[in-house]
Amino acid sequence: MNPVWVILQREYFSRVKKKSFLIMTILGPILIGLFYGVIGFIMTRDTSGDDVSVVSVRDEAGILNRQLDSMKGYRFQFTDLPADSVNKAIGDGKVDAFLWIRDRDGRKADSISFTASEVPGPAQKKDLERHIETALYNIQLKQAGLRKGFLDSLRTTASINTITLGEDGKLENTSTEVKAGIGFALSFIIYIFIFMYGVMVMRSVQEEKTNRIVEILASSVKPFQLMLGKICGIALVALTQFAIWILLSFLIITLVSSGIDIKSMAGEQAAANGAGAAGAMQAFQSLPFFRIGGLFIFYFLGGYLLYASFLAAIGAAVDQETDTQQFMFPMTMPLIFAMVIASRVVFDDPFSTTAVWASIIPFTSPIVMVVRSGFDVPWWELLLSMGLLVIAFLGMVWVAGRIYRTGILMYGKKVTWKELGKWIFYKG
Repeated sequence: MNPVWVILQREYFSRVKKKSFLIMTILGPILIGLFYGVIGFIMTRDTSGDDVSVVSVRDEAGILNRQLDSMKGYRFQFTDLPADSVNKAIGDGKVDAFLWIRDRDGRKADSISFTASEVPGPAQKKDLERHIETALYNIQLKQAGLRKGFLDSLRTTASINTITLGEDGKLENTSTEVKAGIGFALSFIIYIFIFMYGVMVMRSVQEEKTNRIVEILASSVKPFQLMLGKICGIALVALTQFAIWILLSFLIITLVSSGIDIKSMAGEQAAANGAGAAGAMQAFQSLPFFRIGGLFIFYFLGGYLLYASFLAAIGAAVDQETDTQQFMFPMTMPLIFAMVIASRVVFDDPFSTTAVWASIIPFTSPIVMVVRSGFDVPWWELLLSMGLLVIAFLGMVWVAGRIYRTGILMYGKKVTWKELGKWIFYKG
């Protein structure tokens, strides 16, 4: 029997039979849902609570006409006391903050200071600035004889419905938000799995090296076969877990969806929500699932194999886990850079020069190209990106194999980048 296949089976079944694997596989979708639910709760909850700070306002030129309504977290009261007296009142706990406006012209109020024992955060500071700007704007409208309600009535809203024109001339309603959102979710999964299972490969190699088990294995199989069997076996573990997660998530979504009856929702808001949900569902159904799914599987495996090969080599080269940091950091930088591009550049313009090149370069393409997969990426870009990723993977496997065969039997020596370079070109 092929030694690679034997090692693959050993790595696969030794992990899927563990209780921890079964528990995390079942709880995975639930924990992910709770994770995003907690994030959503934290982002939407009222961070200021019910606390209201009393702010003394000294308006030297009277540009606010002693009018400044309360806002969330702040209640304003005007004063004519000098700054020193107000600051003393803050120290005595009589007031919480001092807003000092020294501007003479309400059209450009930029000489404003806010003194407090606890200064506001960036978001609160921005809210204060907008609140003052709105108050000055309303005062100037009133002085000009204009009503804010009349100006607001002149404002209109515009909503663009994006339509894709296929090569066969068929028109389909699409949603760029849905495409980008699905792509980013899939790329985030790849990002997490590369780290999680790539590190698993590295620790497995380190464990066998520390326990000297690898010396027995190396006498039966070639180091390269051992490395390849480990990488492929753990890749199957990742695919198994991910497939179960997809199935469980689909069942959960189906059960939840079956319990929602849009028609039973009352009122105009319900109708608007129903129309929005129907539009989102139509856009979701129009996605090229086979293309997105195929690209996801390819880049999922390609990205994992590319990085796992190098991580296996790192595990073989070092004796202690603390020594891996000098090698891990350069490897993680392209992945982090790819996530930044995916979350900012691709969302703004999936066909920008940065997005295109990042989806072609092998070290970032597993993340960036998956985000772009929902859009009509030219075939030549896909083929070039996929071809380069395969070439990079094969090259990395060769490099990792050269490092692996030397480092797996080396103990008690601090390894440097220069030393790794020498191992690559050792003969034999």
